[in-house]
Amino acid sequence: MKQTGRFQPGPDRIEQTASDISSLNDDAATRRANYEDSAGWYAGLTQELFG
Repeated sequence: MKQTGRFQPGPDRIEQTASDISSLNDDAATRRANYEDSAGWYAGLTQELFG
């Protein structure tokens, strides 16, 4: 499953502007896209952290 959110600065704190949670009933193409997105996110994060 995949959970996403969008945030922006508010006058006093960071505010969430959108969110989404995938479903176990998503079709195969959506599940594949979610996997590829998360794998890319992880690769980018570990590259930034560990070089």
